[in-house]
Amino acid sequence: MSKIDLTKLSASERNELMQQLKDEQKKQKGDRETYKIMVDEVIPKFFNELVETSTNLAAQKRRVIDGFKDLIFMKCQLYDIDPNTQLSHTFSNLANTMRVTLGYYTVDAYDDTVTAGVQKVKDYLGSLKSEDAKIPVQMVNKLLSKDNAGNLKAQRVLQLAKIAEESGNVQFIDAVQIIQDAYCPVKSKQYIRCEFKNKDNKWVSVPLGLTEVDIEVETKQ
Repeated sequence: MSKIDLTKLSASERNELMQQLKDEQKKQKGDRETYKIMVDEVIPKFFNELVETSTNLAAQKRRVIDGFKDLIFMKCQLYDIDPNTQLSHTFSNLANTMRVTLGYYTVDAYDDTVTAGVQKVKDYLGSLKSEDAKIPVQMVNKLLSKDNAGNLKAQRVLQLAKIAEESGNVQFIDAVQIIQDAYCPVKSKQYIRCEFKNKDNKWVSVPLGLTEVDIEVETKQ
């Protein structure tokens, strides 16, 4: 696009150019106002549809949970399962082509005895001499770091237990065991998973949320 040298334009040409600019700005302003009006019209329609979808999903989730409640009770009774310990249950049909899993997400949490275990680990680390350099002190301290909620991560404690076992030190092993015994996860949101076996005999998840659902987009040729 070539540049226009305003000094070479006559007064009438400059006025005409300024008028074109004003018209374009006016049109752009009008288009933007039209856009905002269109957004204001579309939002209520789809917002209400999404609220209805959410309400239906909540109702369906409740029906599924209620429908499996007696089966979970029977399973725990028949197989001597502690319902407070096992937080997820999977059910499959006889042909093993469909399965539904109900469970709870958990948040790592510990009772107050965890502080004794952590302190015992730190005391052990503090007693190490240079010849005990085989113990990865920096890594152990990192594994003892807490998350944003102020709790140790269960996965890190498992890694800590492995290091303690490999060290063979009774004090270290006992300290980590105290931490593990203090573990008491807290139930979070309840989830439901639905899966089926495809023609390749592989389990495929049925998407149950708008984020997971895939739609085929048709492209115009």
